[in-house]
Amino acid sequence: MARPRRNDNKIHLHARRNGNSRYASSNEAYEKDGTRKYRVIDWGTLDENDRFYPAKRFLYEHGKWERFVFPTGWDLSKFEELKARYKPGRPAYTGEGRSLLYGSVWLLTMIAEKVGIVADLKVVFDGNIDLVNDVLSLAFFPLLARRLYFRISD
Repeated sequence: MARPRRNDNKIHLHARRNGNSRYASSNEAYEKDGTRKYRVIDWGTLDENDRFYPAKRFLYEHGKWERFVFPTGWDLSKFEELKARYKPGRPAYTGEGRSLLYGSVWLLTMIAEKVGIVADLKVVFDGNIDLVNDVLSLAFFPLLARRLYFRISD
């Protein structure tokens, strides 16, 4: 009989070696053909001193970082440094950026401007650039986060 699922929704990380690389990984249970199987999810890398370097997947979990349980002895200084600088959302192209991962958003914004979507949205929303940016963010989310809106719990 399989072990019951955890109710606390915590993600426990462990070190995993693949060749010469070390990864901070977790195991995720899923059902297939009526049996429970597990997949390994890599959340970042570890160096020889157990310093944790978060991956893009980990940074996309912004606001849910308290779910992660790190083993004792891991050096989280790089993560704490990124956590202090990282703020989610679309980047500010003038001045201080709000996101460390804005290359894909920038590309989609440039495409939207080039094909005229931004101009059309400005006409529809009477020049309200904040509303235009919100609509673009809603359009970009499924492409960038690889999630659908009906699967978001909060």
